[in-house]
Amino acid sequence: GIGERWTEDLYERIKTANNLSVALHGMLYTIEVKSTLCREGDFRIQPSSSSNAPRNVYVFLPSKEPFSVDGHFREEFLTGQSYLLFLVPLDKKTLDSWTTTYALDPKRPYFRGEQLARGVVPIKRSELGVLEKVTRLCEAVRPVGAARKLAALKKLEESGDPVLAKEARAAAENLLAEKGK
Repeated sequence: GIGERWTEDLYERIKTANNLSVALHGMLYTIEVKSTLCREGDFRIQPSSSSNAPRNVYVFLPSKEPFSVDGHFREEFLTGQSYLLFLVPLDKKTLDSWTTTYALDPKRPYFRGEQLARGVVPIKRSELGVLEKVTRLCEAVRPVGAARKLAALKKLEESGDPVLAKEARAAAENLLAEKGK
């Protein structure tokens, strides 16, 4: 776990309450990335230039954060469990606040799950079909250029898989909307 940066204010709060638990703390998870299927930029006509996918990602969960935020539960991670992760970087305001409060390394990229726990999908043998579908969708949006992406997405729409067809159609509509701008 990570604790709040030690300051005179923190010392006074602990002393006044006569209780160490008034200090803010949280859990920092370092997650090894085995492979990156795709990134948000792959779903755009012109992918944003980004560096190579990280070997590790860092997810910090403050202990005082509610278990549910806007109907979305907090992320949970178990040691040894494999996950399909849909991550979003922390916004600058949160990152600045947490690096100050918790003494997190400001040079390290921190993430949260997309819609918190919805972005953290445990991979179990019985759910390998989900991973296969996400992989196929990512492969379709990976080519450079709108025409190639749209052609690959069209093949998924015609695959006979209703879930893949729906997701491919949505991705194609977003590309077409972006192209029309």
